[in-house]
Amino acid sequence: MPKKTIVSRYYDKIADHYEEDYVGDPYWKLYNEITWLNIKKHLPKKKDSLLIDVGGGTGYWARKLAKLGYNVVVTDISERMLEIGRKKARKEKLHKKIFFTYADIVDMRDLRSDRYDFVLCEGDPLSYCSDPEKGVKELVRIAKSGAVIVASVDNFFSALKKAVTLHPEHLASLLKTHVSNFFGVHPQYNFTPEEIRGLFQANGCQVLSLIGKPVIAHHDVWRHNPNYRRLLSLEKKFNSRPSLVANGGHLEIVVKKG
Repeated sequence: MPKKTIVSRYYDKIADHYEEDYVGDPYWKLYNEITWLNIKKHLPKKKDSLLIDVGGGTGYWARKLAKLGYNVVVTDISERMLEIGRKKARKEKLHKKIFFTYADIVDMRDLRSDRYDFVLCEGDPLSYCSDPEKGVKELVRIAKSGAVIVASVDNFFSALKKAVTLHPEHLASLLKTHVSNFFGVHPQYNFTPEEIRGLFQANGCQVLSLIGKPVIAHHDVWRHNPNYRRLLSLEKKFNSRPSLVANGGHLEIVVKKG
């Protein structure tokens, strides 16, 4: 029986409405579109390639990939998220293209090394896991040589802004550890752009790109300028600019395994 953690218990609790919480909100709709545009740039050309979505939960991204013709493995530490994912895949008649299995990103010993043609890690599992360095090593280990890895993490500078403006009692701890838990849900590690680059490079990967998600259209922007298409256009134009990446709510790195 998998050991329950504070993170797995949290996602077990919210699994039944997890996707719906992030689909209707215009901010998350934009965030997801930015993410999908970035993912599609790097997908394998061969549809018989094997893809894995690590920490993929209910299979939101896996279903999109399966609809393009790929076979996808989804791992997660929340058994309830996986259960909901199987139901959603079956409902959309994608259950023969997606395989759901339990795995902790820091210890994926049941997954073979050098196996996957494309590795996805969205929803910030690297920030939520018990050891981000081990998590990166595992993502690289299971990828084939030359495979692309796309991973999203929480941004230190976004957390710093929240601490300064809304949660000053957390500021000293955040500056020292890069760990935040503003709402008492679960701790998360917040990466600087340099940190996430360095971790993958130390594991033999070439960094292909690093973007902020989003760099302009933060939550407060929607109250003043809710023009979805205009904001998406601005994000596509500016979110990879080195001078703006650290302004992102999250960071998304794309690397190639050497």
